[in-house]
Amino acid sequence: MAISGIFTDRAYQDWPSWHLIFEWEDEISQSLGLPIKSRELHSSFFLKKLNSLSMKTFNKPVELLLDKDRYLYFEILMVLHKTFSNSRSAIPVIIDFWEKNNIGKLKRLYGSCERILISNLEVFEFLRPAFGSRLVHFPLSLPTKYTLKIDSQLNKEFDLLLAGRSNPVLLNFLNQYVENNPEFEYTYQEIVDNKLYYKTNKGRMIGQIHSREDYMKLLRKARVAFYSVPGIDGGERRTNGFNPVTPRLLEFLAAGCHVIGRFDNGADTEFYELNGILPNIRSYEQFEGYLSDFLKTPPPISKNASYLEKHYTSTRIPILKNLL
Repeated sequence: MAISGIFTDRAYQDWPSWHLIFEWEDEISQSLGLPIKSRELHSSFFLKKLNSLSMKTFNKPVELLLDKDRYLYFEILMVLHKTFSNSRSAIPVIIDFWEKNNIGKLKRLYGSCERILISNLEVFEFLRPAFGSRLVHFPLSLPTKYTLKIDSQLNKEFDLLLAGRSNPVLLNFLNQYVENNPEFEYTYQEIVDNKLYYKTNKGRMIGQIHSREDYMKLLRKARVAFYSVPGIDGGERRTNGFNPVTPRLLEFLAAGCHVIGRFDNGADTEFYELNGILPNIRSYEQFEGYLSDFLKTPPPISKNASYLEKHYTSTRIPILKNLL
């Protein structure tokens, strides 16, 4: 099977969570010599309608109507309608999947795809009976440019950083810890006017963080971070019980953070060996003990660097080479 290029949404997607996808695209493009094509046509209402008509008539988006090649395309969630990512022109890379009850429809919609890449091993095993050998496990990774070096010198300014969605159990433990230690200051994320800011629980403003460079710089300043899979402690209603391990964990580790975790064991957590890299908190006493210990312990650079060697994007490139 030929992969002729990568289709990207970077022309009109600017939310920070997409920036990591664009970094994957860039590294894959450079490693395999694949051109990146922009889906700028979708920014026009008229062209959206034209594209929809092309999909219904030819099962191809209008921008690829005369193109016989296949394009890698990262998509968040499988979609329940005809679009580029489930056309015969696409090799979709599916990030996240919660649709347990629409397998028949998804099988029909993605029937033209020669290969479908799935990031979560748990989802891969769930979908394999329906899609068979067309399904490929393509684990999420950390762009290789963020490689943590053993001799890294990190200036840790913040004791604790909360990035992204917070686990309610860990957040409750943190509130209890602050009650017992009122002088404790931590940094958290806040969305103001659709922009991401970071401030502390003492009211100190850290600043707006939008670019990947600023985000990674911020993480490198944190001693401790929290990480939990999304499908527990109430999140299972959103994920239908699936528990993907997300790149945020890899980002924390690459920033030299100690990580306090909370997760249920499953195919994906076993693939990423979570039990060997971070504590799985089940009580406040555990939480307090690990946090107090981590605040006094130097950054675990050697341990984190050794673990990350298995999960840089460069280690995923051979999977794509096998498809060529």
